[in-house]
Amino acid sequence: MSDADESAFEPLSDDERFCLVRFSDRGVRFVVVGGYAVRFHGCLRSVSDLDLLIDTGDANLEALTLALADLGVEERDRVVQLFRSQRRARWRWCTGNLDHYVDLLSGIADWQYADVEGDSIPTTDEGLTLRVLSKARLISERRTLLSDPNRGEKAAQDLEDLRCLE
Repeated sequence: MSDADESAFEPLSDDERFCLVRFSDRGVRFVVVGGYAVRFHGCLRSVSDLDLLIDTGDANLEALTLALADLGVEERDRVVQLFRSQRRARWRWCTGNLDHYVDLLSGIADWQYADVEGDSIPTTDEGLTLRVLSKARLISERRTLLSDPNRGEKAAQDLEDLRCLE
C-alpha cells in the first residue's frame, strides 16, 4: 500500500488518532500490528482497536510516560512498570468509547519491538509517520494465533486474515 493510499487507516477514531499524535509528539517508538496492519497489507476489513507493539527500552518508556500524561492517564507509572517487568505486557487505553481503543503490547508471537522494527514498513497517514509490521511477520503471527486454542471467536478472523494475506 502506498503512502498516498490512506484507506488502511481511514477507520481510525478520533481517540486513536489523538493517541498516535501524542505518541509521535513525544517520540514514542512503536510498530502498528493487528487489524490495521492487516488492512495496510491490502485486506480492508473492519477493525475495533489499534494495536501497537511498544519498544520497552528505558528511553522509550520515559517517552511513553510523557505521552500517557498528555493523554490524561493517571496510572501511567503503573503502566510503564508493567512494561518494564513483563515480556508479554498488554494495556488498553480508551476514553470511554468501547468501540475504539488502543492496545499497547510489549510482545507479539515470540517477538519484541527490536525484533520487528528493522523490517517494519514506514508509511505516513495525515502527516503522521508510522511503522507497520511487515507482511511476512504478520502472516507468521496470524499462523501462531491460529494454533492458540483459546482464541475463541477471534480464530475465524485470524483465518480470514491469513487467507487474504497469503
